[in-house]
Amino acid sequence: MAVFNKLKQKRTARSKKPRLLKWVFWTAFTWIFLRTFFFQGYTVPSDSMEKTYIRGDRIVVNKIVFGARFPITPLGIPFSNRYLDWIELPYFRLPAFGEIKRNDVLVFNFPIEINLPIDRRKEYVKRCVAVPGDILEIRFGKVFLNEKSTKTTPRNTRFDARIFPHSSYIKWSVNDIGPFLIPKIGLKIPMNTHNFYIYKQLIEVHEKVKITTLGTVFFADGKETKEYKFCQNYYYVLGDNAQNSFDSRFWGLVPESHIIGKVMFKY
Repeated sequence: MAVFNKLKQKRTARSKKPRLLKWVFWTAFTWIFLRTFFFQGYTVPSDSMEKTYIRGDRIVVNKIVFGARFPITPLGIPFSNRYLDWIELPYFRLPAFGEIKRNDVLVFNFPIEINLPIDRRKEYVKRCVAVPGDILEIRFGKVFLNEKSTKTTPRNTRFDARIFPHSSYIKWSVNDIGPFLIPKIGLKIPMNTHNFYIYKQLIEVHEKVKITTLGTVFFADGKETKEYKFCQNYYYVLGDNAQNSFDSRFWGLVPESHIIGKVMFKY
């Protein structure tokens, strides 16, 4: 009888192992699926949003509202930024349930960290102040959208060579930017000297098109062109703590491909 009980216990233990493994697998799969396509927690990395969030605040980001982005480097190690570069997928996003609006607080990958795949670049948290199609201008520290003033007031009167678009031809400062048009998908702009210097970095880095000029003649990937048609939407973002924020004033616009989601709340 004792031998029979021992055999029965062994069989029961063996039958529990597959069930446990299945439970662990499906739990992990569900967590990864929800984290990838629906919601994810992030930690605010700096003081640039100090009026709203402080460094170290934990926030929940809604990924599905703007269309969840498929992983570009799917072979990543959970809870770390390490990944295997054996597979790098093209950018793809699910259909959106809403549009990015002015004043939305966004989480996005840092656009100018071009040595890494998009989804492995640092996560930034900033407020969207201009959307595709807006004409943005900063005059005397005040932001104007389509000639309408907003409450956002960056403060810094010193000219800084780091200001986007980093051109001696476009003499902007932190306190004096624009006016210029925020590109949207399908928008065509005339290719002239002014637009060349404003959008050159944007086009070459995020649209992978080489733009050059020879006098008053312009070339896109070696072909003469009189206009350029944008391939995606872009957004202008600022920190709520504008005096201590490294944002679009310095490094430029956020491409739609870099958007992770919208901040819902902190916890």
